[in-house]
Amino acid sequence: MNILRSLTFRPQFFKTTIVEQPKLKRRSITPIYPPPGLNLQLPEWPVDKFMLRIGNGCSEYADKFETLQQVFEANRIQLKEKGIPACIRRYLLSIKEQLRRGVLTFEYLDRRTCLELESNKAKAKPNKK
Repeated sequence: MNILRSLTFRPQFFKTTIVEQPKLKRRSITPIYPPPGLNLQLPEWPVDKFMLRIGNGCSEYADKFETLQQVFEANRIQLKEKGIPACIRRYLLSIKEQLRRGVLTFEYLDRRTCLELESNKAKAKPNKK
């Protein structure tokens, strides 16, 4: 009976895009207690470094912000006015909330090394014309 249910489905088509930067996989993060909440101490990172560290293609939109403080003060409406797509807005807001709740830390973001490997692979590929 389960096989029949799995075979009778309605196909759905979604718009797919290739994302070069991986999303966060929170495997080795120790949560902060008590959580920082609105008193989150931001590091002295440039915006492009933060956007590259969180991954998921957010580094393409780093030029929309001047400081990291602007990223954390922006709400969904301000992000939409800056021209950031909905999927990136949702991902960025969820990362900000996880940092405020203490589930994700800046130390973990600083330790991520897979992103440098991805950017090196992208630079190593020759452009075909």
